[in-house]
Amino acid sequence: MEPEIRNGPVEWEITGVSCRHDPGRSYGEEIISLLDRVWPRVRGARHDGINRVVYDNGGMVYAGVVVEGALPDGLERRRVRLGRHAYWKHVGPYRLIGATGDAMRAALARRGVQTALPMVEVYGHWTQDESRLETETLVAVR
Repeated sequence: MEPEIRNGPVEWEITGVSCRHDPGRSYGEEIISLLDRVWPRVRGARHDGINRVVYDNGGMVYAGVVVEGALPDGLERRRVRLGRHAYWKHVGPYRLIGATGDAMRAALARRGVQTALPMVEVYGHWTQDESRLETETLVAVR
């Protein structure tokens, strides 16, 4: 799959938590740690059930879901908006998302397209069959 360039806008108001990326940990470990803090607080709220992870300036990683109504204790809301952006979908194990992202950014670079932040990963509904896991990635482009 080649990345698509889309004009947007795409916007979410995500309820979750953030951290500065620790180079000693994998992004996967950090994402799981963040979401483990989010889900106990949103279980009783109306939410869309879709995990989103935002990578932003300064090594910040933000993870959460779209929640309707009041802000659950211990969480923060963040509005994320992308205008012109690149889009691609990874189908398969989460451990291969990074390699797919590297290939997509290289494909964009060959086309003369520069990426920027934020970058958002939208995780599809969970399935035990890793070959069917879907993750959409949207990244701002210049």
